[in-house]
Amino acid sequence: MLSGLPLKRRPVERGRTKLTRRRGLIVANDITRADAGFDADTNAVTIISKDSEDTIALTPKADIAVRIWTARSMVLKAQGSGLTA
Repeated sequence: MLSGLPLKRRPVERGRTKLTRRRGLIVANDITRADAGFDADTNAVTIISKDSEDTIALTPKADIAVRIWTARSMVLKAQGSGLTA
């Protein structure tokens, strides 16, 4: 199960490209935002899987972590891995 976090200027586009070559999901965020990312308690991301994209507006990082974990579990289930966590 690949879970990636591309740190690029066009994160969603780069995430889609990386995902087409791999299985799993990509979490893309814009590193140019001052109110999100490394020096903030919040972030805004797009969770990209083979079948969907979930754009999450500025949200506390703990809430984003739960959404990533849920998306990861759904991908594992869809792949029939038998794993859910």
